[in-house]
Amino acid sequence: MKSFTVIMQPHVVAHYLTRRALKRFRDLPDDADTYSAMYDSVLGTMGIAAANGDLVLLAFPLWYPVPAQFTLGDNGWLNTQGVGITIEDLFAWMKSFDHDIANNHDTMDYFWKELQGDVAITEHETTTVDGARIIGDFPHGQKMQGYETNKMLYIGEALDALSGTPEGEGSEKQRVITWIVSAYGGSEETWKGIIKVGDIAAVKNEKREK
Repeated sequence: MKSFTVIMQPHVVAHYLTRRALKRFRDLPDDADTYSAMYDSVLGTMGIAAANGDLVLLAFPLWYPVPAQFTLGDNGWLNTQGVGITIEDLFAWMKSFDHDIANNHDTMDYFWKELQGDVAITEHETTTVDGARIIGDFPHGQKMQGYETNKMLYIGEALDALSGTPEGEGSEKQRVITWIVSAYGGSEETWKGIIKVGDIAAVKNEKREK
């Protein structure tokens, strides 16, 4: 196995980077809609970087590099299932354009501590015999595939269940994800990587057509 300290699924990385950006740009609203929009943007940027070969993805469980042409799914989005990003590769990519890291000469250890912050993440985590931390649903590929396969059905059920309830402060995507987590399990970070705003719109359109 390649020597590294942390490897994360792309949606976990996007969560960390989104939270980091929101802390740095304090003039942005601290709400679910802002988080969701920024998260999708970060995930999209990571997809472009991976497709260009600038951000390395490794395939579970042997951790071999994924050829750049295979990093995006059929929908054009970054493949978040079965692949991981090491903290070393993430740091190298960020250092190439992030002025805070380059100008301050931040170390990778500092960068990792900053990413984690003081908010606990709910993702599944394992530790290998050589001490590497693996963060994400890698051991549960079958379960994750089930989530991906059934997400449109789950979204439809969530929309039906939420149709008569007050909207509250959270975005529609957040409310749908919260309902799905309570009904089918998984973490919010995992579902944020699976469900896109466009998926919810597609389910709504299908319901209207029926």
